[in-house]
Amino acid sequence: MTCVEHATPIPLTPSMLIMTRHDFVGLYNRHASRTHPTFNTWRGRAQPISKAPSNVYVVTADDIIQSGAVDVPSALRRVPGIEIIQMTGGQYDIRVRGNNQEWETGSSRLLILIDGRSIYDDTSGQGGINWKALPITLPEIKQIEVLKGPASSVYGYNAFDGVIDIITKSPEEMEGSTLQLAGGEFGTVTSSAVHAGHVGNLGYRISAGHDQNSQWDEPDALGFRANKFNVHTKYDLPDSGILTAEGGMTDTNRYDGPVQEAIHASATRTDTYARLGYAKKEFYIRGFWRRTDATSDNGIHPSLTSALTGKPFVQILGSDRAETLSIPTNTFDLETQNAFTLPTFGHFTYGANYRHITVGGNLLDEEHNKEHRFGVYLENEW
Repeated sequence: MTCVEHATPIPLTPSMLIMTRHDFVGLYNRHASRTHPTFNTWRGRAQPISKAPSNVYVVTADDIIQSGAVDVPSALRRVPGIEIIQMTGGQYDIRVRGNNQEWETGSSRLLILIDGRSIYDDTSGQGGINWKALPITLPEIKQIEVLKGPASSVYGYNAFDGVIDIITKSPEEMEGSTLQLAGGEFGTVTSSAVHAGHVGNLGYRISAGHDQNSQWDEPDALGFRANKFNVHTKYDLPDSGILTAEGGMTDTNRYDGPVQEAIHASATRTDTYARLGYAKKEFYIRGFWRRTDATSDNGIHPSLTSALTGKPFVQILGSDRAETLSIPTNTFDLETQNAFTLPTFGHFTYGANYRHITVGGNLLDEEHNKEHRFGVYLENEW
């Protein structure tokens, strides 16, 4: 983990004793660029973490390897200010700033991104993240950037408590093939295979992964199982611009969760996504589509079951009065950003974003199954 307050000492040599102040500063900056990770979360451009305008922590790929983490929540456990609760063998709950509430409400205030792409689930009550089924394998992660504190003025929806951005490695950084296999108690098995390379100006990264573990209360019963497949491509244009195209799917065919105030659900879901983007210097425009097909068999929480009769006090029904909820969801995102600098006035960043959400199935009726969100922003740094 790297914090903005920490600095890596510079190894001193006898020749440095006769250096001028200008020479020493130059050496320090060159050394810092090699030993201090950059961060991309703030406005999408790489900057030294020492210049972070907010409370930023970076979990590097080496941190993940040395921690022995088998998923992203495990890798975040050592970040100060992050609260992580594992409800079942398949469900994690992550909060910042002490805002730890029920699964269906707290996540609406913490924005989760993968390479700047929101993976927030708008249909999980008032928001949620299926942390065990993120569409990424651990070897592909370059670093995880954690920005704690209000950031809605910059990032818009769901960033009131902060932002967690998972940055993946480029095809150049993952050149070749990578295989990973790990296992442990509670029937934990995690495996992944990644291949990356180049064909002319086209860079590509292809990955596949499998994760599973057992339930806590029944070790012989499966608590979670998911298969992942992703393709990422990048094409370098002659004008120094970059075209990106990516897509993938995560099939979660066993999910022991979520646990909420009234129910303990057992769910299956399939997440499919695609994204196109163009970037040049500080300008970018990108579009994103995501479809989630989820089915949830809802059981009443044990605390709401009569000790005398063994029957629940309440009954949970969908809009068609079925205990099994079907929730197909389509989300479309479009966002653009640019920047310019004015002498004496500083660096200006401006942009806009739009999101359209439709929900089918029997969770909502047709009158309440669509949502439109639009935002604009202007920021100045000086």
